[in-house]
Amino acid sequence: MNKILVSIIVPIYNKEIEIEKCVNSLVNQTHSSIEILLVDDGSKDLTYGKITELALADTRIRSYTKKNGGVSDARNYGIDRAIGEYIMFVDPDDTVDEKIVEILLKTAVSQKANITMCSATVFENGTEIVNPFFNTKEEVEIIDKHRAIAQLYSDNYYNDSGKYNNAGVVWAKLYSHKFLKENQLKFKIDLRRMQDNDFNLEAFYFANKLVYVDLPLYNYDFEHIASASRKYVKDAEEIYINKARYGMVFFDKYYKQDKIMKQLLARNLLMYLIGMMTNFTCHPNANINNKQRINKLRWYCEETVFSNIFTDVKPETNSFQEKILYTLLRKKNYHLVVLIYKIAFTFNM
Repeated sequence: MNKILVSIIVPIYNKEIEIEKCVNSLVNQTHSSIEILLVDDGSKDLTYGKITELALADTRIRSYTKKNGGVSDARNYGIDRAIGEYIMFVDPDDTVDEKIVEILLKTAVSQKANITMCSATVFENGTEIVNPFFNTKEEVEIIDKHRAIAQLYSDNYYNDSGKYNNAGVVWAKLYSHKFLKENQLKFKIDLRRMQDNDFNLEAFYFANKLVYVDLPLYNYDFEHIASASRKYVKDAEEIYINKARYGMVFFDKYYKQDKIMKQLLARNLLMYLIGMMTNFTCHPNANINNKQRINKLRWYCEETVFSNIFTDVKPETNSFQEKILYTLLRKKNYHLVVLIYKIAFTFNM
C-alpha cells in the first residue's frame, strides 16, 4: 500500500499567493508516495516562478507552464503526464486533510473501486460547514451509479447533495488511472467553466464501483465564488448552451428510456437557461438592447436545445421564481421576462 503512487493534479491560473498553502497540505500527506503536478495555465502573475520554487524544495513536485487554455485543458495536460496508479484533482484555492490520500487509497484498494469520494469542509465568511455529497448510514458506502448521476442532473432528487456542492465536482475524489485510460475519459476543453459535471457524468456511468467515505477530508474555499451567482459572464451564452448540449447527448446515448432521468434533465436544462439569462442575456452589463434580449430569449426557447423543455417534458420545480419564469417563457412572453430581470437587478431583488 505504501508503495502505490498517487498523482495529484493542480491546475493553476494567477494564484501566486494561494498556491503555497495548497501545496503545503499536499506535501504533508501521511501517504508519502505521491507526485504533485502543478500546471500553470498561462498565468499573468508570478505563479510559474512560485511553483518552480516549490518544486525545488520537494522532488515529488513537478511544475509545468503552458499556453492558457482553461482548467479543462490544464487538467488534461496533467493527466497526460501523470504516472501514478490513482489520480486526484485539487483546486489551487483549497487545501486537504493530511490523511485524504491515505484514507481514500486504502478504501479504493480494499473496495476495488474505480472512483472513491469523500465529503468536504466548506469555508465561507469565517465559518466552517461540512458539505456531504450523499446521505449514508455507514462511514464507507457503495453508491449506486444511477443515484450518483441523478444528483448531477438535480441536486435534490435523492435528497443527497450538501448546501454548497453536489457530487459532480472532481475534487474530493480518487480516480483509478487505469479506469480513466480504458474509458478515454478527459475534460472537454470547449467547456472553460462548469466542466466537472460533464466529466463525472461519463466517469460515474462507466464506473463498475463508486464508493463514498463520509469524512470531510477536503477543504473547499467558497469565498472566491460566493458572489458569482449574478455576476456578468461575457461567454455565459456559449457555456450554458454547450453544457445543455452535452447533457442532452449523454441522456440520448445512455438514458433515453429512463423517465426519471428525463425529468431530471428537464429541470437541469431549465436551470441552465435561467443561469444564462441571469449571467448574460438579461444582465445590465450585457451590451445589448431590450429588443436584442427578447430575440435571444426567443432563439433559446424555440431553436436551441432548450426548446425540449417547452415541447417535450415540463420540468418539475418547487421554486416559485423558476415556475414564473418557465411559464412566461413557455407562453412566449419574452418581454415580461426581460422586464422582471430589469426590476430585479435595479432593486437588487
